[in-house]
Amino acid sequence: ATFAQEPDSGRGTAATDIDNLKTRMAAVEERNIMTLNKNTTQSITQNTNPQQVTFNSSIKTGTKLTFTNNSIKIGAGITKILGSACCWANAVSGYKWLTIRRKRGSNYAVFGQVITPLNTSETWDSVVIPPVLIDVQENDEISIWLAITGTAAGAVESATYQNSTFLTVEVVE
Repeated sequence: ATFAQEPDSGRGTAATDIDNLKTRMAAVEERNIMTLNKNTTQSITQNTNPQQVTFNSSIKTGTKLTFTNNSIKIGAGITKILGSACCWANAVSGYKWLTIRRKRGSNYAVFGQVITPLNTSETWDSVVIPPVLIDVQENDEISIWLAITGTAAGAVESATYQNSTFLTVEVVE
């Protein structure tokens, strides 16, 4: 048997495993980072149902991440990312719930959930999700969602304070 035909851990041939490793290493070495921004105001309905935050611009390095459907779409060879977000929003009372979500097919999973109580007279603040490690696969979409509970609707504001609401994804593996 040649080297390419020898099994490796029962998962495939050694040559196939090496090729897969090279592909994954190239994706990480390329340094893939993307940030989505907005410079508009988005109304958020007051209820407990989260709404996807919309974006109208992006900046990136690398070729493995794309901006689609107000999300960051994951490219081939990526298995782990760091996701972080900031959302400048207002609400009169209740809570602001910000989440990073991974869409796989038609299913959503929540990563990095921050809940901010609104018990002050100041209705505007930044809700921040620090970097969280997320398992991903090709074609997953990463987005942020905001829910506002309480007595009135709110807004995500970025028209006056441009780039105060953003989502960043960095490829780790």
